[in-house]
Amino acid sequence: MKRSLTSRLVPATLSFSLILAAGSFLGVTALTGCDKKAGVEGQQGKKLTLTQPKAIVLTQGAMTEVKITITRDGVQEPIAISFDKLPAGVSIVDADKKIVGNEGLYVLKADEGAALVTEHHAQVTAKGPDGLAVSQSLVINIKEKTAS
Repeated sequence: MKRSLTSRLVPATLSFSLILAAGSFLGVTALTGCDKKAGVEGQQGKKLTLTQPKAIVLTQGAMTEVKITITRDGVQEPIAISFDKLPAGVSIVDADKKIVGNEGLYVLKADEGAALVTEHHAQVTAKGPDGLAVSQSLVINIKEKTAS
């Protein structure tokens, strides 16, 4: 009977170890290969998901575009996008623009005297109907304008 019990435990232990190893490997792949997404579900099963935008680099006195991507389920209305916690001297050129489809390009402008920052975490929020809102971090780096 002892032999029977041992033979049952060993395979279970081995399969448990293999699952952990495979799970750890898959977890690393998921972190490096997937976009970070945040979602919210509202009334009548409406869902809104915001993909974390890629980090941007701005030069003082210059502009750059940031792509905002959303996924919607049951939400037909245009989605308002807002940017908060921007570094000093950075503004959104087309702040009132809404996303009608699943993505939109927004222009960020750094003034000549914009604060030089590295890995600054601003906040992007997608707002839909009935108070449906979801936020993600936007990493902004501002570098010094070089003399031409």
